[in-house]
Amino acid sequence: MGSVLRMVSPLSTMEGPGFGGAPRRRSSTVAAPTGTVVLVFTEVQGSTRLWEQCSGGMRAALDIHDRVLRALLAEHGGYEVKTQGDSFMVAFPSAVEAVCWCLRTQQELLRAPWPEELLAEPDAAEELGPGGCVYRGLRVRMGVHLGEPECRLDAQTGEVDYFGRVVNVAARVASAGQGGQVLVSGMAWARVEGELEVLGRPRVHALGEYHLQGVEEAVSLVEVLPAALVGRRFEALRVQRVLRGHVPGETGELIGRQEELAELRRCFDSGARLVTLLGPGGMGKSRLATRFGNLELAARTWEGGVWMCELTDAATVGDICHAVGQALGVALTRSGEDSEPAERLGRALAGRGDVLLIVDNVEHVIQHLPATLGRWRALAPQARFLVTSRESLLLPEERVIDLEPLEVPEEGETCKELMAAAMRCGCSSSAPGRCAAASS
Repeated sequence: MGSVLRMVSPLSTMEGPGFGGAPRRRSSTVAAPTGTVVLVFTEVQGSTRLWEQCSGGMRAALDIHDRVLRALLAEHGGYEVKTQGDSFMVAFPSAVEAVCWCLRTQQELLRAPWPEELLAEPDAAEELGPGGCVYRGLRVRMGVHLGEPECRLDAQTGEVDYFGRVVNVAARVASAGQGGQVLVSGMAWARVEGELEVLGRPRVHALGEYHLQGVEEAVSLVEVLPAALVGRRFEALRVQRVLRGHVPGETGELIGRQEELAELRRCFDSGARLVTLLGPGGMGKSRLATRFGNLELAARTWEGGVWMCELTDAATVGDICHAVGQALGVALTRSGEDSEPAERLGRALAGRGDVLLIVDNVEHVIQHLPATLGRWRALAPQARFLVTSRESLLLPEERVIDLEPLEVPEEGETCKELMAAAMRCGCSSSAPGRCAAASS
């Protein structure tokens, strides 16, 4: 992922216990990574209260905390950038190693020999879950993010520090969480999600997108917990979640189609990942999909939002990706990224977690769907898809809702009778032409 900056490190030193914000620095024996760097920030929850209530126990606990965090750093290629108070900043050349360090450290903190004085405090007390102990001692929140920060080497000390937006985002990711929680940005998780076996098969929960203080763009966050600590339960994140989505507004009221709307809801409630509204042109597929999308958007049941795009003008894989990228607000090209647009969109969908993507009018690009929609389903297992088409997609696990044609009014049928028929068959109330023809 990144290279490493070689240097001659001075002898390891350690200054003070860090009380009152004094830095505790110890030069790392691991080379500092450069290029694409994975940054991890850590922070102890409730440390101010703990210092107030048991300063003696906290002083010893902080030494234990530091030893635990440092013990596994070299094994995972982690470079200790700096400490401040009870917080660590660590850099890794590999996202997998960074997350692995976080997960292993969470388990080691649970087993550390904490002072009894500390364990008597609510912020550090032992708590049991269904599978055993889930909290004990200092509760450390961790945040992981990656990018290409500015790297500066101090020629006198031989120590390296990082600067720039990547550092700010990583720090905000960490501060968004609760004690004992590991949060990974969507960008970092895209480098990790295929390595769950290496990580010990942790529990993964995509949390959606959040506004982080001082960060202009919303950031996707993923919670990762060691398999042994899945009993941990956390309060809501300490930042505002973005309830995103975009579905075109409706013109007029949709009358009828209640059965089809209910069937769509049942399909997704039962776990369907791909649902196709099937029918010839003029059947109202797009209108029904738009109505369903607006209902779902208003219900706010999708953490990653509800998004709709239209493919009438698409002819190639590139056209499909462009239309979907515009709908999702995802840039398909970015400095330092050499992945295909379809791959970028798949990772973006994965970062949004529980998300519904509605794709309208796909029948003329069906041949390109295995390389696009099929790939997105593989990369984003929590994403769901609703498509409208004149043909079945013939993709695995596709569920098809075949729309029935609308009833044709009998000769002499009044406008009122036509509206009643519409209630039965599902046409729109904004159909003045047909009403006028029926009453003339």
